[in-house]
Amino acid sequence: MRPLKFRAIIKYNSIQQREARKMGENTKFAVIYFTLLDLLNPNFSNRTLLVPWLKEGNEPDESIGLLDRNLKQIWEGDVVNLIPDGYTPYANEVIYDPIMCAFGFLGIRGVGKGWISIDKFLSNAPISQIEIIGNTRENPELRKERK
Repeated sequence: MRPLKFRAIIKYNSIQQREARKMGENTKFAVIYFTLLDLLNPNFSNRTLLVPWLKEGNEPDESIGLLDRNLKQIWEGDVVNLIPDGYTPYANEVIYDPIMCAFGFLGIRGVGKGWISIDKFLSNAPISQIEIIGNTRENPELRKERK
């Protein structure tokens, strides 16, 4: 069984942004990767940002356990281009469907406007036809194209 990995994308407040700039980071977000065991560890380095964020009712993104064509980890909430051979790429958001108990792609633009499970997509196409173009937490405008 694969270990469950999570990602929290936390928007910095203005003081945290200033501190991040002092450290040489030019970002509005903290990206924290963690496992369930990290939450139990009182010495976890990002605990001061992560625990209050979780207590506010925010949900982290879960890794789906696959890498895209550029060998980047694919996470729930990512927007990916599906690039079928010989066809125009189309964008989809990676979501978890609790009814199907599976991760899948929900169409944003292009030909794929419905939901398709990742297993079904991969039964017809290689993983090399998936490319991450962003995520909906840092780039919410990517989601706005869905109708």
